[in-house]
Amino acid sequence: SAALDAASRVIADRTGAHPNVDLALGAVALATGMRDDAGEVVFATARTVGWMVHALDEYAQPPLRLRPVGRYTGP
Repeated sequence: SAALDAASRVIADRTGAHPNVDLALGAVALATGMRDDAGEVVFATARTVGWMVHALDEYAQPPLRLRPVGRYTGP
């Protein structure tokens, strides 16, 4: 919306910070009438689900497929 664009510009001009997930989540929470603390719950739930999906994806892959090899090249 125009208000979010204007707020983003003012914040960027004053602090150099740009919009992130917190602004988007705040806008969604405000637009949908969520409780004041709902944004934190939505963020935590989404993050947890993301971790679970990554874990399930890794379980489906061959074991140790990302095993880095290091070689000492010091004195």
